[in-house]
Amino acid sequence: MKYVELARLLADGQFRSGEYLGEKLGISRAAVWKQVTHLRNRGIDVHAVKGKGYRFAKPIELLNDTLIYQALSEQSRQCIDQFEVFSEIDSTNQYLLKQIFLQQKKSYVCLAEYQNKGKGRRGRQWISPYASNIYLSVLWRFKANLGTLEGLSLIVAIAVAEALCSMGLRDVKVKWPNDVIYHGRKLAGILLETAGDFSAPAQVVIGVGLNVDMPKTPSLQIDQPWTDIAACSSVKISRNVIGAALIQSLMVTLTEYEQNGFENYRARWEALDYIKGKIIDISFQEGVLQGMAQGVDKRGALLVKTTQGIQAFHSGEVSLRLAKDQLPQNTIE
Repeated sequence: MKYVELARLLADGQFRSGEYLGEKLGISRAAVWKQVTHLRNRGIDVHAVKGKGYRFAKPIELLNDTLIYQALSEQSRQCIDQFEVFSEIDSTNQYLLKQIFLQQKKSYVCLAEYQNKGKGRRGRQWISPYASNIYLSVLWRFKANLGTLEGLSLIVAIAVAEALCSMGLRDVKVKWPNDVIYHGRKLAGILLETAGDFSAPAQVVIGVGLNVDMPKTPSLQIDQPWTDIAACSSVKISRNVIGAALIQSLMVTLTEYEQNGFENYRARWEALDYIKGKIIDISFQEGVLQGMAQGVDKRGALLVKTTQGIQAFHSGEVSLRLAKDQLPQNTIE
């Protein structure tokens, strides 16, 4: 893909002439323009100035599989049977779901620079501009069946939040069942998908989409309050460092969870819980119920104090948002 080569040539944010780029890519200047269009279509802001050529609106850092892998601990590397970084893919989750039936590796980790069909929860699209954020999926084969994997989505959220905290981001919180937020705005989303027999050993694909430095144009497609690491941190953090930290945290957390279950993570969830003590509206098939969030039980179910007493809700049953009178301006629901 020539546009990938073009991205490498323009990554530093400096102007390059069309003649220079054409020579390096082995294509005509007209073909260079076509590749620029490909990058723009993938969410990158490319400036074109007569007499100067082309440059990115700001420098980008491309993912480097070697740097990421070498940054992992030996223990984490031993947990990974296969590791890949793609320039472009339909969806990292979708790719690994296919691998479940093609091979029997215990774990498979992949990242992508760009997803053309990024997947969010409840069938939503995950906006995935090129070389801007982290799009990461992990295929993990558990020994236990799916019915026993209580609180799995919560421990993934904990792993992501704790990885971000380890890089100096403060005030990162988790919103049940698995959103990661910063000052009320969505910073990362998590999507768990499964395949196979419910009673057989569980095969789970864990997708993590983390906003790192979201370009302006793609951000206009996001229909909820959001933020990115560039806005949350006073220092620039390498995408390769972020990718390695997320993988490291997930490998450690999934290994411990498989051995010990969710109950040992309950206190860590409580320490990060964004909605505990707040009034929330819970939507389910029968309607909407309002109550005060009381944290989670030992299975990861959401506890809510209602007029009928304390009730427990599971992630597959409901969706929730803060009650309108609890919403600070411009925050996530």
